Amino acid sequence: MPSRGAFQWRADSSPGPRKERKDVTSPGAQRTSARSTPPAEVVPRLNSVNSRARLGLRRRRSLASPIESMPALPEPFRSRLLEVWDVLAFSFDFEVFERELGSEAYATPSPWLPAFVVPGASVSVVGRDGTGGVYVCCERGQKLWCLHIDTRGNAVCIGEDVQQAVALLVALPYWPELLAQCPSGELSALREIALRLEREAREDLPALPAARQELQAFLELPVLGDPVLRLHQLAVEQIPAVTVWSPHGWRYESPIQGIERRAASR
Repeated sequence: MPSRGAFQWRADSSPGPRKERKDVTSPGAQRTSARSTPPAEVVPRLNSVNSRARLGLRRRRSLASPIESMPALPEPFRSRLLEVWDVLAFSFDFEVFERELGSEAYATPSPWLPAFVVPGASVSVVGRDGTGGVYVCCERGQKLWCLHIDTRGNAVCIGEDVQQAVALLVALPYWPELLAQCPSGELSALREIALRLEREAREDLPALPAARQELQAFLELPVLGDPVLRLHQLAVEQIPAVTVWSPHGWRYESPIQGIERRAASR
């Protein structure tokens, strides 16, 4: 979640052409953090989404070549994500990649990136946050999961596919803080903390409810009737279906206490 006062929505600004994204050629390439003040030229305009679609985007070089053996974002959904990449990056801390990266891009230990492997699953890294964490789509057999893997050794399932994951982080842009502040994972405690974080988020971004509605409609996201309950189901109740390992031999774990013990007992 952006720091207090660092960024404000401009829902009433006039439509205008979007600025071309800088070419990013490696997972470690620098980006403006979603927790710092973004350049003025990328301040999103909520009422210009359709205008940008009419104006079109300048051609941009892709981040990496597509990997056919890995699960990919549905192309209509990918195009829509790229239309609003600045909104998602600077206000919801999700920067979608032009093309997915394979796990080999993150298999080498690095001081500023999570290094990981997921045995038995095909892996596609679809985006990142402002602190170096990545959003990873894992497929094993006929099952699909979207994980968030951070630089602190945590791995959390946030959706059964990328659409569900984006719906969750739009509904709860502060979800990492929510889990970090409630290590017990108790649903009632999560709800209480979520109310406080929502108030703080709306103080920082008064147009947050409008932004959610705009993104919900433009991206055609699934509707989450109870986002906190959904996060609880994914991050607390659900036993991890895949195991994420560091190249050093230690396992990425959930920030919620006791999940690994429950998984080991089954």
